[in-house]
Amino acid sequence: MRSRPPNIDADIMRSDVKSPLVEACLYEMDSLMETDEVGHNTFYFTDIQNRFFTAITNPIAEYQYHITEEDMNTVMEKMDGGYQLGAFDEFTFEPIRVPVVKVFYVPPYCRGRGIQNLFFEFLTEVADDTGCSFAIFADPYKINGCPRKVTAKEALAYFIHNGYEKSDKYWTDSIKQRNRFISSGMRNVEYYDASVTEIWQHFYYLSKNAGEEEKRLIDKLERHFDVDEEKAKERDLRRI
Repeated sequence: MRSRPPNIDADIMRSDVKSPLVEACLYEMDSLMETDEVGHNTFYFTDIQNRFFTAITNPIAEYQYHITEEDMNTVMEKMDGGYQLGAFDEFTFEPIRVPVVKVFYVPPYCRGRGIQNLFFEFLTEVADDTGCSFAIFADPYKINGCPRKVTAKEALAYFIHNGYEKSDKYWTDSIKQRNRFISSGMRNVEYYDASVTEIWQHFYYLSKNAGEEEKRLIDKLERHFDVDEEKAKERDLRRI
């Protein structure tokens, strides 16, 4: 139950909102909008009880399929006796552009209450109702200069003004995030334009009402990994 109506950033215009996920959050949480140098809007939300903050974009992450050498070999085998109409069809996909859940942060005093699970239940329900899938990445961080005893709104202020860096146990924490995402219904789907994260850190929630073309593309881009926790710990030690 909301204790009061959410505070909507006065700078947010209707035309700024291009995602059903953002729209749904606007009516449930306090909001703040930030626009980057290329004009992309990021919407920051803190829940009214001040237990967490999150950041969600409009649809900016474009998923597309890049044909591989193996694919080309398959096509060449099909056309061994001459050109065949539709030989490339199984490797041809329309690109899909979806919003990104960029961050999610729960202050230490609120952890252990299942808040992230509750938020993902809300978000995936909206995604299913509206047909709006979304991307999220296992990219754990710590907020620069942020004390442990802060509210979500205070933590967000530190996040925006001080920035953030990789968490101390980045690779181990990435596996923990990965496991949480998978348990919340996310799929490990390769995002070609990622510049910081590795493929096993890329996740996608496919709406139950997604179109057939989107389903076909995501099935093709889904990846399956056996993640080695011991190796992650070794990588963390090398970072020290």
